Amino acid sequence: MQVLKFIFVLAYVGLRGLAAENENKVAVEAKVFGKQVQDKLEWVPKGEVEANQLIPAGGDNMTYGHFPLYVGRTNYNGEWVSGKAGLDGGGFYFYFTYNNQQLPSDNFEILTATPGTLSWITWREGCDVSSFPVFVEANTNAYICRGFHENSEKLTSLLVGIFRPGSGICHVPYSADHQLTRFEVLEINDYGRYIGVKN
Repeated sequence: MQVLKFIFVLAYVGLRGLAAENENKVAVEAKVFGKQVQDKLEWVPKGEVEANQLIPAGGDNMTYGHFPLYVGRTNYNGEWVSGKAGLDGGGFYFYFTYNNQQLPSDNFEILTATPGTLSWITWREGCDVSSFPVFVEANTNAYICRGFHENSEKLTSLLVGIFRPGSGICHVPYSADHQLTRFEVLEINDYGRYIGVKN
């Protein structure tokens, strides 16, 4: 009888554990497939972003201390161009490159997404980044990139810019247009694709 009672207790505990595990799984799936998930990447005007939506993209340790940078874009001469967005004194600033120059913009948008759905992947000559990249604008051939730039004082900053396949160059703004051949490209990762995130 004692043995049977012990087996019954073990079975009961096991079933309770399985039920709790299933409840947790259902809760996770509900969170993933429910309204809390942003299934489309969104470009939001600088004054409307929420902190938990932002995608940190690097750090600018030169001018304002080691504050995060974010992915931004602006429409310039009828073309969407990505660049670095950051916070200075509570407000966002934005710089991008165009025709070998660094330019500022007060009219820009910041990329938002569900946390954990995007990743930076290393670009190498000949690698294919066309499968799941984050476009500067949907259905275009311009991707978001980031890379390190070292200035004349040997201080290094991680900066956000624009990459066009075929060029092999990530253009980043830092007082001028700097052309990097070693950089990373932003893509929708496995988790992002699993929950249906799209450009």
